[in-house]
Amino acid sequence: MKPPTIRSKDLRRYSILPIEAVRDPEINRSAALSVLAAICSYTDELGRTFVSQGRLASDLGISRQAVSRQVQKLLHLGYLVHARKQYKDQKTTTFKVKYGEQHMDEDEQRSNLSAREQMDLAEREAGLTGATPEVAGAKGQVQHQELQVGATSEVAAAATSKVALNETLTSNNNDIRNKARLLCSLFLKAADAYGTPRIWNDRDFDLAQTWVRDGLEPRQLADILQNHHDYCAKNARDFARGLGYFAKPVSRALGSSSNDQVNQVLRKTAAGLKRMP
Repeated sequence: MKPPTIRSKDLRRYSILPIEAVRDPEINRSAALSVLAAICSYTDELGRTFVSQGRLASDLGISRQAVSRQVQKLLHLGYLVHARKQYKDQKTTTFKVKYGEQHMDEDEQRSNLSAREQMDLAEREAGLTGATPEVAGAKGQVQHQELQVGATSEVAAAATSKVALNETLTSNNNDIRNKARLLCSLFLKAADAYGTPRIWNDRDFDLAQTWVRDGLEPRQLADILQNHHDYCAKNARDFARGLGYFAKPVSRALGSSSNDQVNQVLRKTAAGLKRMP
C-alpha cells in the first residue's frame, strides 16, 4: 500500500502583481493576468519562483497546456524572465517576475530589503544549498518544481558530459554564494541582537565569498561575531558597520586548524624556530 503524501501547509496569504501588468490592456482582461497572479503568490522577496505548471493549473482550475500558453505570453511580454537556479539538484529553469524596477539586478534588489528580510531570505537560500526538492520542503520552503515550458525528462537524460560539467560548476558557484549569504546573515543577526541593525552590500558579499573559498565556516564567524558583541557591550562601543572590520580575526581563524593535535605540532614547531640562533 502506497503511503499517503505529506504536503507542507500552504502559508500564502497574498499575491503582489506588477502594476504595469494590471494596467496593460493586452493582458489585464485575459487568463495571462490570472496565471501571473498565481505565479506571484509563490515568489520570494526577489520575485523568483520554481512553482510547477501542474500546481498553477490546480490552483486556477485549468489545464497545464493553458498555463504553458500564458507563461509563454508572459515571457514574450517581459513580465517573466529566466533566473539562476535556486538549489543544487535543480533540473529546470527558475523564473523571475519583473516589476517596475527592471534596471535593478538581484544584488541591488537585495540591498533594498530590510535587515530582517535579508536575514530571512539568506537563511532560506542557505537551506536550499545541496538540497533536493523534498529536503528543501522539509526546511519550510514551498515545495514545487519549476515552471517548465516545453521541457521534457528526455532532454535532461540526454545531457552531454560538457553540460554536466557546466551544471557542476554552476552548483559549486551557487554553494559558495549561498554560504556567503549565510555569513552575511550571521553578521546581520549579531548586529540586530546588539541593537544596531545593519545591512550588507556588494562589498560585504564579495568578501564573504572570498572567505568561503578560503575555507571559513559559519561556526568560525559566529565565534568571531560573539567575541565582538561581548567586547562592544563591555566597552560601550558601536557594533561594526561591515564585514571588512573582521578581516584580521577571520585571517587568524583561517590560519589555524580545527584539529588540536595539528595545532600543538604547529606551536611546537614555531617555538623551536624561535630558539634557533
